Amino acid sequence: MSEPSSIRLDWIEPTLTEGPTNAKEIGTYNWDPSSTTKTPRMIVPGLPPFLIDSQEPPHLEYDQGTFFCDENLYRQKKCPTESLFQAVSICTPSFDWRKVDFVTDRNNLRKLMRAIQPNWDTYDDQSFQIDLDVIGTTVVLTRVGPAESKVFGCGHSFERQMTKERPEGSFRRIISLDLGSISLVVRSEIDAVDGGTWRSVSRKAEWESVSDSRIEIKRGGGLKEGSETPEYWELKTKALKKRFDWSDAYGQLRLGDIQNLLIARTKWTEIVSMESLTRNELGARSRLFDLFGRLEAVLISILGVVRKEGSGGKSYSVSWDGWNPVLEIRHQRATRVSEAARALIIVCYNIKKSLLRLMESETREDDKLMMTLRQVYFGYHSHHLSTSERRR
Repeated sequence: MSEPSSIRLDWIEPTLTEGPTNAKEIGTYNWDPSSTTKTPRMIVPGLPPFLIDSQEPPHLEYDQGTFFCDENLYRQKKCPTESLFQAVSICTPSFDWRKVDFVTDRNNLRKLMRAIQPNWDTYDDQSFQIDLDVIGTTVVLTRVGPAESKVFGCGHSFERQMTKERPEGSFRRIISLDLGSISLVVRSEIDAVDGGTWRSVSRKAEWESVSDSRIEIKRGGGLKEGSETPEYWELKTKALKKRFDWSDAYGQLRLGDIQNLLIARTKWTEIVSMESLTRNELGARSRLFDLFGRLEAVLISILGVVRKEGSGGKSYSVSWDGWNPVLEIRHQRATRVSEAARALIIVCYNIKKSLLRLMESETREDDKLMMTLRQVYFGYHSHHLSTSERRR
């Protein structure tokens, strides 16, 4: 595709879908603070920040300095999505990537929603670019933008005050869900968790290197067997004099399968009011109308462009200028998916394709080959972590 393809957002016919369904957690992890750009370190399944049951509003401070806006990019500049695939390969080793249309950070979906329904009340630059890699029929979306930025307000201070400090670092959750006919895997950062019985992370646990990757992984954390289901929280602050975008927050909770919102309205560093809302209560205040139906239609249109015959293995970018109702999709040479991440996807396509073909055969030799393929497939997922020193 030498010439860019365009998707007219004002011509999109919404589908009948009312929002995401069938959400299922398939992976979690922490970025350990001891990580370096040379050796990123993950704790899998990891431990989340736990919500503090505070009766009194905390006193806030202004956030100062730079903060992560994309820690996955900061830890792995060339392939920010690899950590997602590594976490799923450990937490849900039998997960079938062949059935997935899109793998993405929640942030990318929110950007597409803003292009579909722009917020004209803001002076912020809403333009964006998202990189796409097609692997088999699975499309991997990668955020484009800075890894760190300066922030204004008290949002990070509020998160620190409302959660118990944990040494394991920031926490990511990965879910699979359906948006009508589209199957997605979505990663998001978790602000706080309430409930559940969690395993600790042993100090004696060793870091294990991963084949064909710079990542090191420590096993630890996660929910104990038989634990009650925890509830996930989004924590937000907003100046009292400014309008809060209920629709944007509702979309954020739905796309990340988050159950609750805690919103603090502030005057300078003072919390004037705090309100907790369930996702359904938040939905009653939002005005999304057919936005999820239009998001599904846009995703279907993107698939129609990048899944053209012979496009498997190619890379693209999708961009919006922040003003005109047009998404542009361009071919690009550089891939954003590492060999280690690519292998975790391709193994599903190649080996399972062979298994399905051999299941129809009745010859003894094919039976032997099918048994070998089964051993390779499940062995790859169960033992891809090694203590070898192979790193790029």
